[in-house]
Amino acid sequence: MKTRLVACLMVLGLAGPNLFASHKGQISPVEIASEDSSAVLQLEYWGEAGTHPPHPIVVGTGFLIGREGYFVTAAHVLARYKPNSPQLTATTHQRDKNGIGVWFDVIEIDRERDLALCQLKGFRPFKEPSGGTRPKLSYRPITSLRISEESALAGEPIAILGYPLGSFASPVIQIGNIGATDAMLETVPNFPAGRKDLLIVSVAGNHGDSGCPVISLTTGDVVGMLIQYVPAPLLSVGQGDSRQEVQQQSGLMVAVPAQWIMQMLTRHSVANVAIMLKEDLVM
Repeated sequence: MKTRLVACLMVLGLAGPNLFASHKGQISPVEIASEDSSAVLQLEYWGEAGTHPPHPIVVGTGFLIGREGYFVTAAHVLARYKPNSPQLTATTHQRDKNGIGVWFDVIEIDRERDLALCQLKGFRPFKEPSGGTRPKLSYRPITSLRISEESALAGEPIAILGYPLGSFASPVIQIGNIGATDAMLETVPNFPAGRKDLLIVSVAGNHGDSGCPVISLTTGDVVGMLIQYVPAPLLSVGQGDSRQEVQQQSGLMVAVPAQWIMQMLTRHSVANVAIMLKEDLVM
């Protein structure tokens, strides 16, 4: 009996780690929201030259990668960016949900692929002190995400974390799946170059989600980044002269693939090593 058990274990070992991985199960949305929210940045427009309007505009989302304050977002989100200006900032949040806008540098903009790499100014995370007079709620936890080195699979369950519709206190998590890995939709205007590599994501994103990560619920890695929604055919509303054509939400989004992000990271020698929540790093 003991000999048979040893033989079985040897066979399982030779089968490789994927056999065990298939039984691991999915990562829960609760885990994603808890582990990854502090890696997601809110990009806000503060008026011309940062004149601080009463209500700053949320123009998109970004997410931290590596360990040196780099983040990725959609190139079109940076349309109002000015170097060395508070006009557009990347907001991080404290535990009490108050936000702090951080200035950043743009490292590269790839407009053809609607992809940009940026870096927070003065990014110096430190280990959270165990004591002291500073309230714990005032610290800003910092994590970062790992980019998948594998291509996304059609049907793969995913989550997105972004700041849609002007949301502020924390990113909004939505659940969906990879609808297709070879997007070729003629109805989508201004598709970026390399459209055969684009992903269609079955999730109803909104304005503000541009630049947010598409996270695999199987591995926890980023498999893409949202850039735009797919419009549905127009819907006619009203009667007679008041009749109007309005665009419908299709429930589909377009995302750039992880390999495009990896290529940009490689060009700038950015290590694909995540900061984990258990490290207790804060700003």
